[in-house]
Amino acid sequence: INTHYLKISRHAALQMSLKDIEVEPFVFLQKKYSNLAIDDFLIAVNCPDELRTQIISELKVEGKVSVENFFNSSVFESLKQNKAFKTYYDSHRNASHEAFQAYINSFDADVENKGINLVDIGWGGTMQEAIYEFFNREISITGYYLGVAEIYDVQPKTKRFGLNFSILPFPDYNDYIIMANMQLYEQFSAADHGSALGYSLEVEDYALEFHKP
Repeated sequence: INTHYLKISRHAALQMSLKDIEVEPFVFLQKKYSNLAIDDFLIAVNCPDELRTQIISELKVEGKVSVENFFNSSVFESLKQNKAFKTYYDSHRNASHEAFQAYINSFDADVENKGINLVDIGWGGTMQEAIYEFFNREISITGYYLGVAEIYDVQPKTKRFGLNFSILPFPDYNDYIIMANMQLYEQFSAADHGSALGYSLEVEDYALEFHKP
């Protein structure tokens, strides 16, 4: 077994897996934040401060006011037609994709033929799903988690297993007990480096990080 330490987060996973704005489903954002302010959405795709201000001004909307059912709103449709946003979004997603591909290549692993086994302190599969989408659903991305507590769209190539607990195929009494304080596991196991915000060819190990001591 050859292991590699992958710096990734839900936020970073979104950046490298973004598709064309007309087809990108924003699955995680829609699931967690169906009502969303346009400023928060632009932050979610790493849009710089000055550009966010410009785009919001051009759209003539209140940037920090939550929009109900954001991804099916007229505000989101207007955003998708905004020239400044479209230029940024396409440049950003292409650069993020290229940088993440270079990051994976730096591990010198035959992922195309052998797939990837993702080991994570977690219980869902957001990042697993993003990596699967990154590779156009063509290679197997198997998840091994501290526990499995959320059901995603599990496919034959995105199987996942829980070490301490799992709701797959169904939870038992012990699973419910161990799942009681899941957030503590993440706190106990926090990494000593910053959170991954995205990927760039301009930094040494490709991962952009933010760390507030």
